[in-house]
Amino acid sequence: MPAPTDETAARFERELSLAMTEFAERAPVPDYDPQAFLPARHRGRRGPWALAACAAVAATATVAALLSGGGDGATPTVAPTGTVSASPSPSSSPTAAVPPAPSSSAPDPYTAQRWNLRALVVAAEQQEHAGLSGRVSLAAVAALFTDKAAFDAAWGHDGLGVTCGALADGAVSVDEHTVQLYRGTTALPAAPTVTFDPTSNRISGLRCVPAARGTGDPALSGYLGRLVQGRATSSHAMDACRSVRPTVWFADDPASGTVVVGWKVVVDGGWPLTVAMTDQGAVQHVDCRADAP
Repeated sequence: MPAPTDETAARFERELSLAMTEFAERAPVPDYDPQAFLPARHRGRRGPWALAACAAVAATATVAALLSGGGDGATPTVAPTGTVSASPSPSSSPTAAVPPAPSSSAPDPYTAQRWNLRALVVAAEQQEHAGLSGRVSLAAVAALFTDKAAFDAAWGHDGLGVTCGALADGAVSVDEHTVQLYRGTTALPAAPTVTFDPTSNRISGLRCVPAARGTGDPALSGYLGRLVQGRATSSHAMDACRSVRPTVWFADDPASGTVVVGWKVVVDGGWPLTVAMTDQGAVQHVDCRADAP
């Protein structure tokens, strides 16, 4: 068979193109239902990624509403969604503002719980001393708890429930839940330990347990215990921070350096001081204001 010429090949391509065009114009385009190609049990279901995305959006919206004042029973205000056109004109309506992100100043759960435990014990210590009891707001203390029943059960009479029935003038946070109590330089035998609601970080319960041996910082409690008893020979710059002898104290959040441990110490309430102890058990210095609460 002779090989086709260029003219024959070109005519064949033109005829094939015309035939295909005619068929395309006459045959209707089929309409497929994508669901028909899926097994029945998979139809209409969202994948895990879609469900996770929806949950993340809902959680973010909830946090934003709470931090913007929408919590505690108030109804958050939802801004209307603006209309965005492809070619906006100067007279078009502006797009609604994006809700602000959660504030970076909101404490993490560990910090919030530490602050609540500190506030509770300091309030109880003040309540137990006549010269300081007038500073205590029971409404503010009750707000540290999940509800009034939890507050009533923990607080007891004049705060003695918090200090396990004993008068205390000093305390060291052993961990984020438990406190070692002191009277002067003497460690008390019972230690309060609290539980927190994981959602609100408020206190949901308190119980007293036997104090563990070797907890706290003996040098720190000895220094502060002698101060409240008026037996300290040197205040190590505490005089620069206050003009009167301290009555109660609470220490937490130790920060360890190479040879120094810095404690945040609340004296008679108020903003914490920083008391730095050396690894030899001596007071290195006292700063009248901590860098952060």
